[in-house]
Amino acid sequence: MPVGWAGRLLGLGLLGGLQGAVGWWMVSSGLSGSMLDVASYRLATHLGLAFVILGLIAWYVFLLGRDERDLIQARRFSQGGLCRLSNILLGFAFVQILLGALVAGIDAGRTYNDWPLMAGAFLPPYPFELEPLRRNFFENAGLVQFMHRIAGYGLVALGLYIWVQARRSSHIDTRFRFNALIAVLLLQLVIGILTVLYMAPWEIAIVHQVLASVAGRLSWDQEAMMPRGASTQRSEELATMASMIHARRTDSRVGEWLAAIDEKALDQVAQAQIRHIRREFDRATRVPGALEREIAVQSSRAHAIWAEARADDDFSAFAPTLTTLIDLRRQ
Repeated sequence: MPVGWAGRLLGLGLLGGLQGAVGWWMVSSGLSGSMLDVASYRLATHLGLAFVILGLIAWYVFLLGRDERDLIQARRFSQGGLCRLSNILLGFAFVQILLGALVAGIDAGRTYNDWPLMAGAFLPPYPFELEPLRRNFFENAGLVQFMHRIAGYGLVALGLYIWVQARRSSHIDTRFRFNALIAVLLLQLVIGILTVLYMAPWEIAIVHQVLASVAGRLSWDQEAMMPRGASTQRSEELATMASMIHARRTDSRVGEWLAAIDEKALDQVAQAQIRHIRREFDRATRVPGALEREIAVQSSRAHAIWAEARADDDFSAFAPTLTTLIDLRRQ
């Protein structure tokens, strides 16, 4: 087991136990009185927790299943803006999944089976007929289906916008995954429309739910590929490496070794190599270690800033960073 993963895996097991309790809580709502179906609120809770568990499992698989070299490469080209948009898309998809659970819980998918309108109108008839008003957003079949439809359109629109931004990424793996994500979202939209038109047959409904799971995992994958704070972590790692390299180059033993060498006893190739080592040693001893570290930090952070500036076609956003790098190099 990798170091630091015991708590994560234990938490996953605890969520699995909680899911069992929530499952019984949901089923028990259909075992009392004349009720034949489970309560929609409890169904949404059960399904939402299931997707959280599934998402965590997928996230852990993405993190552990990738070569460290691939993760470093992905973090090198990570874009903070794209990562934030992916998180927004993931949250939006989760809300849409919960709305889907409410639709299933009250059989709202079989109430209005025309598209793109509902009973010939944009809004369904009597969308706010229940009292108090808030009940309509959870129990009114027409309004719940309407919300699920509109959220689906919004999700696809957001996905298309993010896909356009992701196509500008210089990392081929990022572009590939967003291509897969938008393909799944568009297919999910088509399956959702067919579910409405054919009165939610179980075969199409199952495909609809499976695609929701795939879309959620693809969105979550972007968090594994482009984790928040990766740029800061990477800059600290490179700064540490720069400090170690500087310490090696300025080691006093290197100076003693250079002073003890008799260049006249060496051939021309060896003499050229010694002169190169001497120049590097002299240069390294003139540059403070703190400056080398700062150059490494700023150069690393510049990658992410440049990627965002290029994606937004706003190169002026990179100008302050470029000025800082030039000043450091001059020093």
